[in-house]
Amino acid sequence: MNTQCFASPIEGWLAGCTAATATLFLFGLIKQIYHPDGLTAEALVAGVLLAFIHFVFIALISAVPAAITIWIAAKLRVRSVLVFAAPGASIGWLGTAIFFPPFIPSTAILAFVLAGLVAGCAFWVVSVRPTC
Repeated sequence: MNTQCFASPIEGWLAGCTAATATLFLFGLIKQIYHPDGLTAEALVAGVLLAFIHFVFIALISAVPAAITIWIAAKLRVRSVLVFAAPGASIGWLGTAIFFPPFIPSTAILAFVLAGLVAGCAFWVVSVRPTC
């Protein structure tokens, strides 16, 4: 098997963090569009700044659990997208359940679970899926 066809796990993890950030940004953007005030320039700038904060938070929170998942999957030679999507969703849920229980409404947890699911799929696309 040609190992040059696969990206490094770090590239996949960064792609996953970026995909999760984009997912949360889209949730916020859609929520703001349907807000009675609508989407303003100030809200958009605040959303972009919040996306950078989300990226850092996601990278810090997901580093260890993602590394463990990647290591176990590599040792077991498992290449299914479900092996990466399910832990991604659980990391998204645990990140909000551990750090924000009194501050985040239960309906917003869905956004973080979906962001984790998308992050796991993005990792799989970048680092695991065979392209050659």
